[in-house]
Amino acid sequence: MKETYFGRVGAWLTGLWVGAMNVLLLVGMAAAFRYPHQPIHLGFIHASGFVAVCATAIPAVCGLWALVGLLQNRRSTPFVLLAFSAYWIVILVGALLEAFWRLPAEGWGVATAWSWVIRAVTFGVMVACPALVARWSLGKVSLSGR
Repeated sequence: MKETYFGRVGAWLTGLWVGAMNVLLLVGMAAAFRYPHQPIHLGFIHASGFVAVCATAIPAVCGLWALVGLLQNRRSTPFVLLAFSAYWIVILVGALLEAFWRLPAEGWGVATAWSWVIRAVTFGVMVACPALVARWSLGKVSLSGR
């Protein structure tokens, strides 16, 4: 990764983000193993048992593959990072849509202007990481094989 716009700092930040998200996925997977009847909620994914383990294990393996690829500068790393980032963007957008759908049932009284500002800023920061990694990955992916 010798690009001037990405460089070592970007690789370290990407590795840090992927590592943190993998910890989250592995904790979710351990919880699904320990409490198989307790559902996990990841955006649109509401699952328990084996489905919850698969919903967390498959992206965790993808994330671990991305970390190894970042450390060893493998050619498959952009593809894996793109898939991992797309997973998290779908999860975060799904969580936001679910919050909007639940809002009328919970009541508009709890939704103050400041709570929406805080939610918007938090969502923006949380989506920025996978979006930047996905943008870098799309720039690196070459479908022509070069």
